[in-house]
Amino acid sequence: MFRPTSFFPEPAAFAQYMAPLLILVLFTNVGEKKKLLKAAFISIVMILSTSTNGIVFSLFIWILYFVYINHDSLKNRRFPIFLVPLFLFAIVFAILILFTDNTISDHVVQQFEGLFSKNQSSSAYLRIMRGFDIYSQLNFFENILGIGLGTYKSYYATGVLTVYDGETEYMSSLSYLFVSTGVIGVLLFIYSLFYNVPRRSMASHALAFLILLSFFSSSLFNSPTYALSYLFLLHLDL
Repeated sequence: MFRPTSFFPEPAAFAQYMAPLLILVLFTNVGEKKKLLKAAFISIVMILSTSTNGIVFSLFIWILYFVYINHDSLKNRRFPIFLVPLFLFAIVFAILILFTDNTISDHVVQQFEGLFSKNQSSSAYLRIMRGFDIYSQLNFFENILGIGLGTYKSYYATGVLTVYDGETEYMSSLSYLFVSTGVIGVLLFIYSLFYNVPRRSMASHALAFLILLSFFSSSLFNSPTYALSYLFLLHLDL
């Protein structure tokens, strides 16, 4: 199956760069009439990349947007008003997938099957669960405090871990933080992430949630993608 990547090394990297743009289009320039058309175009491009990240990110951002614009309806418990745009987006999303020769839907199903069946040859399992397998082998104090940033290779050399690729093990950013800094480090990271969000900026809040979702599925820590999203997060006071 052909998977377009634009100028990026893989479709997932393409989706990771497009997702912040989708947030900027939806959550800024609230009065702009053409923004929904722009956002829909970006979402379609992300979905057609066949990246599971692109599909999940676009759906997640649209759900956040619908919650945001229907905040008053939710507060007054008028749920049907909130569900109508979300239901319409779900229909469009399903039609788009079904009318592409099932290649996208088959790919997504295959990824989720590999994740939940713990298939170690599946890229979804590799991206999300492999690091947590390592974390589950740490002792109680290491679960709380971690083994230290940048010390995985030397820790692996002690022979206490049973893993697939040894000292070159792939870990998502979130599982890497759990392994390296423990529960305390992860909580401090999440606190610092939202502490730096401008209070009035819904776009920055959406970017903070996107960073957490990206950290769960990919290895982005100390990467240009993470730096780009974090810079937007800090300076969007809209």
